[in-house]
Amino acid sequence: MKKAFISNIVFLILANLLIKPFYLFGIERKVQILVGNYDFGNYYNLFNFTLILQFINDFGIQNYTSRTISQATQDVELKARQLLQIKLGLSFIYLVLSLGIALLWYGEEVDIKFILHLCINQILISLIFFLRSNIAGLGLYFADSIFSILDRALLIIFMVGFCFVPSLQSQVSIPLFVNVQTISLLICTISAWIVLVKYKFSFKFQFLSRKRAIEILRFCLPFAMIYFATALFLKADTIWIENIFENGKEEAGRYAMCFRLYDAMTIVSLSFGGLLLAMFSKLYGDEKNLYELLQTSLTYLFIITIGLAFTGIFYAKEINQLFNKSSDTELEQIIMYLSIAFIPGSLNYIFGAFYQATHRELRLLLFYSVSAVVSILLNYLLLPELGIKASAIVFILVQSLLLVLSTVFLKSEFIHFRQRLEKIVFFTAGLLIAYSVLYFFINLPYGIEWGIIITLAMVLMNVLKIFNWKEIKKFRP
Repeated sequence: MKKAFISNIVFLILANLLIKPFYLFGIERKVQILVGNYDFGNYYNLFNFTLILQFINDFGIQNYTSRTISQATQDVELKARQLLQIKLGLSFIYLVLSLGIALLWYGEEVDIKFILHLCINQILISLIFFLRSNIAGLGLYFADSIFSILDRALLIIFMVGFCFVPSLQSQVSIPLFVNVQTISLLICTISAWIVLVKYKFSFKFQFLSRKRAIEILRFCLPFAMIYFATALFLKADTIWIENIFENGKEEAGRYAMCFRLYDAMTIVSLSFGGLLLAMFSKLYGDEKNLYELLQTSLTYLFIITIGLAFTGIFYAKEINQLFNKSSDTELEQIIMYLSIAFIPGSLNYIFGAFYQATHRELRLLLFYSVSAVVSILLNYLLLPELGIKASAIVFILVQSLLLVLSTVFLKSEFIHFRQRLEKIVFFTAGLLIAYSVLYFFINLPYGIEWGIIITLAMVLMNVLKIFNWKEIKKFRP
C-alpha cells in the first residue's frame, strides 16, 4: 500500500503541477484580464454559489463510494449501481433547488439561464468524481490520477488559442469560458465511464427499493453535511463580499485574483487527500499500517506545504506584481494571509480523508460545522471594518481551528509521531531563517534564492533524517 501511495502521489504531484497551475495562471487569469474584474467577479461569485449547493447534488456519495467500494469484498457492481441511481435523482433535486434559491437570493436580475449552465457543469463535475471514486475504490489509482487532470488539460487545449492569439482574444467571454468547460467535462465523463466498462463494470438500470435508498442516504448524510460546511468556509467569501460592499462584483474579482494562488498551492494537498481517502479505507482495521501511512503522508505533505507557504509569505509583493500585474498593497496582504492559512489548510485535507475513511465522519462534521459558523460570523463582523482582507484573516483563524480540533482528538494516534514532530520543528525553523536572511539581507535574483532554499531543504531533510531515501526506494513499484 505504501508502494502504491508513493508511486501514485509522485505522478499526481508532477501531473497536477504541470496542468493545474497553467490553467489557473495561464487560462483562468487571462480570461479575467480579458473580461475584467467586474464580469469575472460576477462569474466567480455565481460559480461559488452553485459549488456550495453542490452538497445536494453529491450528498456525500463520492466519499461514501470511495470508502464503500474500497472496503467491499463482494457485490461491488450492485453497490455502484445503487449509488448511481440515487445520484441521478439528487442531481435533479440540486438543479431545481439551485435555480429556486438563486432567484430568492439574487432576485429577478440574476441570469437564470447562466445559473442553469453552471449547475449542469457542477453535475458533470460531481459525476466525474463519482466515477473516479469507483475507479480508485477498485485500486486503479493511476487511472484515477489521469482523470484528476483530464478535464483541465482539455480545457487548456481548447482555450489556449482564444487566450493568447491576438486576433481571437476579442471573442473571449464568460459564456465562451463556461461552454468550453462543459465540453471538457463531457469528454472526461465519457472517458471515465469507458474505463469502468472496460473493467466489466455494468451500470444496468434496476429499481432501488425505498428502504435501501433511505438506508444509503442516511449513511451519506454526514458526508453531505461535511461538504456543505467545508464549502461555506472555503468558497462563501465572495458571496459575503458581494453582499456587503456596494461594488461587490469588482471586490469579488479582486479577491479571486489572490485566492487563485491558494487554489494553486492546494493542488498538492488535494492530490494527497483524494488518493489517501481510498488508501486509508483499504487499511481500515490494519491499525499499524494505517497510522504509519498517516504519519508518512503528514510528514511529506508538511515539507512541501511549508516551502510553498513561506514563498507566498515572503514574496507576496513579487507574486502580486508577477501574476496580478498590480502594486496594490491590500492584494499583497491578502496573498500573505492566504499563504499563512495554507499551512493548517493543507494538512486538514489529510485529516479529513483519515476521519472519513476510519468511520469518524460525525466527529469530523462537528469540526467543520463549528468552523463554518465561526467563518460566517467573523466575516460579517470584520468585512465592513477591514475590507476584503478580512476574509483572508478569518481564513487563517478557521483553518487553524480546524487543525487543532482534528489533532486534539487523535492524540493517541500520535504517540510514535513525537520524534518526527521534533525534526519537523527544526526543519521549519531552519527554512524560516534561510528565507529571512535571503529576503531581508541578501539581494539575489529570485531564481537563485529559490535554488538555495531547495538545496538547503534537501540538506536539512537528510541531516534530520526526515526524508528516508531507503524507505522511498523500498516503496518503488
